[in-house]
Amino acid sequence: DYYHNILIPNQSQINFLRLSNPFVAEIIFSEPRLILNFIRLETIILDYVQEKNFNKFFDYLICLTTLHAITIFFVQDISSLDIIFSQIFRLSTLKYFKIEYQQLLSIDFTNYDSSSIEYLIIKGSFPFSAFHNLLCCLPKLQHLSINHFDTHYGYQKRNKSSSIQLKYLKHVSLKLNF
Repeated sequence: DYYHNILIPNQSQINFLRLSNPFVAEIIFSEPRLILNFIRLETIILDYVQEKNFNKFFDYLICLTTLHAITIFFVQDISSLDIIFSQIFRLSTLKYFKIEYQQLLSIDFTNYDSSSIEYLIIKGSFPFSAFHNLLCCLPKLQHLSINHFDTHYGYQKRNKSSSIQLKYLKHVSLKLNF
């Protein structure tokens, strides 16, 4: 099996890791010392993640000091993006974050610290009412892509939000849903 024959013997050399099998992800994140041995890990892709498992994974991701890119595909509906984003924003070396989900049940960005993220890709419905607060957390943002920007709720209320100066922003792709 590739876990024992490839991953474990080479874990200190691996800088890119894609875990598309949820069972392998469970094994790697089951004991802290396993994932922490990936000392050169820069990019991790987690496919078919359940929200409850993400919280366990995150406790170990924060210890990977070379990690600068995360892609997460949630297999089930997400109850709230608040917890996920608040945890992701705590990763001080993170430059790239891509999140994909089927259905979002709620989001309410409140008071988060500034994030080092430069590339943010959201593949899932994202409410316009949370957009201003999201951007306030991303002063280094260069690339923003949201594939389902939901303007149905909160557009009129947030239409008069204060402007945000994003001096590094170069690429914006918003697929609006009116």
